[in-house]
Amino acid sequence: GFRIELGEIENQLRGFTDLDEAILTVNEKEGDQYLVCYYTASEELDGKDLKGYLSDKLPDYMIPNYYVHLSTIPCNSSGKIDKKKLPQPEIKIENEYVASVSTTEKLLENIWSDTLNLKITSIGTNRSFFELGGHSLKAIVLINKIAKEFNVSFPLEKIFENPTIKQQAEFIDINEWLSKDNTTELEREMIKEVII
Repeated sequence: GFRIELGEIENQLRGFTDLDEAILTVNEKEGDQYLVCYYTASEELDGKDLKGYLSDKLPDYMIPNYYVHLSTIPCNSSGKIDKKKLPQPEIKIENEYVASVSTTEKLLENIWSDTLNLKITSIGTNRSFFELGGHSLKAIVLINKIAKEFNVSFPLEKIFENPTIKQQAEFIDINEWLSKDNTTELEREMIKEVII
């Protein structure tokens, strides 16, 4: 439902100091669309730096899911970009897999696996939902599945603030605890102010 201007994203990326050239594509896998940024630079850049740079300038739904470093942008004989020659992005597992510990984390791993269409072993509790290919629309799907599984309201902005399974499990556990009758209203309000 969002209008995405690829040219606007490319223009913003050109302002990133270490980046030479950038093009954006909308790729599709198993019916799900996602944004990919292909760029040239003297060396591979950290996707987190590029995301951070763009997040100050563009809405969340216009932030690419993947960043692919190329030595050159492939062109056809007429000099136009040959999108067929662009490689498919891969999820790079930078951190060691950190397995779930609590029941909440285990349930969230299953929900994430289903939502992102990934194996649990490529998720882990310390990986960001958005680094693994999540975006605003998938976050809404995630929220609905969390509400169904845990009977907890998880606002969209809290997904962006708590992008890992570990953080989301803590948020859910705290909210479940707050909903119990063994805490006073004053205690609930104090905890909400500090944590939520």
